[in-house]
Amino acid sequence: MTPAKFDYTLLFAANTGWSNPGPGQGNYVLKSEVTGRTVGKMGVELCDKSDKMTNIAADYTCLLIALEKLISLIKQGGGNANNSTLQVIGYSQVVIKQLGGEFGVGSNVALYDAVKERLDTFVSWQAVWMKKAELVKEMGA
Repeated sequence: MTPAKFDYTLLFAANTGWSNPGPGQGNYVLKSEVTGRTVGKMGVELCDKSDKMTNIAADYTCLLIALEKLISLIKQGGGNANNSTLQVIGYSQVVIKQLGGEFGVGSNVALYDAVKERLDTFVSWQAVWMKKAELVKEMGA
């Protein structure tokens, strides 16, 4: 099956290390499929080391930060997310299935709602699951 063509691809991965809950860390890569170039890449601390979050909260927080950065970059370039399509790729099956409506959201409703609000600014979007090893390779880590 040939994947659909999107204007942008957002790859993200986050976790809390060996403890869950624990201090969250994440990475994201933003790619323009129009130019074939990476337009953003960042490793982020998702909370203070003394704070704790679950892996799912870390995933949503990382995705929210990445979406806000992508929307900002599109605006800086004179574009508008309302005219752009987006493919989101992550290795958290729970988050991908929640975004696709297959799973209920549970305790992360506020983060989910914030992410969905940003996603819905795009003319269309798709969330896709990828095995962790493949995602890490794709992200260039």
